[in-house]
Amino acid sequence: MQPTIQLDTAGFGLPACRRFHSSFDYNAVFRARNLLRRHGVQVRWVENNLAYSRLGAIIPKRIGNAVRRNGVRRQLREFFRTQIKADVGYDLVFSFSPAKDPSWELLRGSLQSLVTELQQRSGGSLLRA
Repeated sequence: MQPTIQLDTAGFGLPACRRFHSSFDYNAVFRARNLLRRHGVQVRWVENNLAYSRLGAIIPKRIGNAVRRNGVRRQLREFFRTQIKADVGYDLVFSFSPAKDPSWELLRGSLQSLVTELQQRSGGSLLRA
C-alpha cells in the first residue's frame, strides 16, 4: 500500500470567503447596474463594505462541457487571486458570452483591460502592483 502524500496548498486557491455562495450575493451586484464589456466578457461590480473583494462567475453551458466550464472558472479564480488586491472591498461578477470560446490569452487580456477600466472608473486601486 502506498503512503498518502499530503501537499501543503496554503496560499493556493481562492478562500471560500472571497467567493459568492448564494443568489442573494449575485442579485445585490445585478441591482447595482454597473457593467463593463470586452470581447465576450462582462464584469458587474458593487462596493461590498467588507475589507476584501469577492468573486462570482457565470459560465454558460454553451461555452462547452463541464470540464471546459470548470477550466474557465479555475482560470478566472486564479486571475482574481493573483491580480486583484485582497484588501479592496468590491463584489465582482464575471460572465462570459456563450457565442465566444476564447483562448486563455485572449480571456486574460480581456480580464486585464476590464479590471483596468473598472479601476479608473471607481477611482480605487484594484490591481496588484
